[in-house]
Amino acid sequence: MEEKYALIIDTVSIQQYIFSSNRLKENIGASYIVEKKLFDFESIDEIKKENYEIGYIGGGNSMLFFRTRDLRSTFKKVYNRYVLSHFPGIRIAYGEIDNFEFNESKFKESRNKLIQNLILQKSSNHLECVPFKMGIVDDCPSSNEGIEEIIDGKEVSKQTALKRIAGDDSDAKINEVFKSKIGKYKFTNELSKLGQPVEKGYIAIVHADGNGIGKEFMSCKTLDDLRKLSSQVEGISTGIMNEMIDYIVELLPTLENDDRFNIKENCLPFRQIVAGGDDITFVCEGKLGIHFAYKLLHLMKYPNNGQKPVSACAGIAIVHSKFPFYKAYQLAEELCSLAKKESREKMNDNDCRLAFLVSSGNLAGDLDAILENNFMGSNRNLFGGSYSLGLENSFSEFVNGIRYFQNNELFPKNKAMQLREALKSNSSTQNYFLTELTARKLKLPYPYSDENGNNNLFNSENKTTLFDMLEMIDFYPEFLK
Repeated sequence: MEEKYALIIDTVSIQQYIFSSNRLKENIGASYIVEKKLFDFESIDEIKKENYEIGYIGGGNSMLFFRTRDLRSTFKKVYNRYVLSHFPGIRIAYGEIDNFEFNESKFKESRNKLIQNLILQKSSNHLECVPFKMGIVDDCPSSNEGIEEIIDGKEVSKQTALKRIAGDDSDAKINEVFKSKIGKYKFTNELSKLGQPVEKGYIAIVHADGNGIGKEFMSCKTLDDLRKLSSQVEGISTGIMNEMIDYIVELLPTLENDDRFNIKENCLPFRQIVAGGDDITFVCEGKLGIHFAYKLLHLMKYPNNGQKPVSACAGIAIVHSKFPFYKAYQLAEELCSLAKKESREKMNDNDCRLAFLVSSGNLAGDLDAILENNFMGSNRNLFGGSYSLGLENSFSEFVNGIRYFQNNELFPKNKAMQLREALKSNSSTQNYFLTELTARKLKLPYPYSDENGNNNLFNSENKTTLFDMLEMIDFYPEFLK
């Protein structure tokens, strides 16, 4: 290959760019810009296609090669202006090296040098990503940038306007792509139309990420290997979304006939936001979040379409519809990281795990602070952690526990409410409650009771999943597996 001057372009703080708004249309539009428009170099008139070669594009970054250093420098100048004018708010960083080696013995070394230069540039260069605004100007409520445009009858910044326009483009495309599957139904770009009740409506933000994919990329020995893997990973989300939509459409008649849901205007209770290979984020009706996350992980692990099988973990934040969207996404991302950490601790990167949290709006701080202030105590740990879908199969055990508490004949509803309070109380209250259960011949679900009728609230590590089971009584409908 003649082109020896390498350049890698990376997006910085891209989650903040995508999820900073509480308007789903803008989240979708921002994701569409990053996925479809940001690296569409052929649409930039000042950049000639013959001046560069694309190594690969994926995962929010792009690798390019140039014949000369001057061509690379000119490209950067033109591209900087293009991003600043067309996609304000997106932060980009560059890494570059000369004399990139493509032979198998040197490729990994060259790529590592390129990435190290990117890391160095990220830490030392802070490029402005939004044009300076005038001193006297109203701020856009979505971006806090100066108002420049009117769109949908609202005065907004250019950044917000571009996201909304891209959101419309994304809606038109996704509804066209899945037209044969969804029939009369359609994807919505409004959080209020995901099928949740008007009062006490909850949504779920689900973030899933593959296990060990980064290691696979770093182990590629040639550019062809890198391109092949990138293509395989990018194809994961396409195949999975097709199967997810088929499943959701089959489920819709049940949802439409259940008064716990509010399916209106033929809107699907599901909307993907990010679908970048093994990195998938979607929002759905709150009571469907954990089940849809389980379904997603199962399809990633056992694809039916010949796609690359991937073990993954997921985080699910179940929040009120009015909850700040970026905060909810951050929680989902942190929960996903927790699940991945527990998977690594068990020395099993092939295990799929999910973790969730329900918030009615009164939980403050990051995940660690929330767990410390609301779930931890001297005699208890009420946070169940992550649930395995693999050999350990603690997720199946967890769902069986939910079903147990949903059966009033096995465990009366008033006792379930008392159990919830006992778990949050001191050891004396907990012992009294256990004594009462024994007197009434009531058993807790497995594994918190034995064949002799002995009940325990916590395991040997002083942890419990009972609180999670009780949380899900109203958030995991009985018709879901």
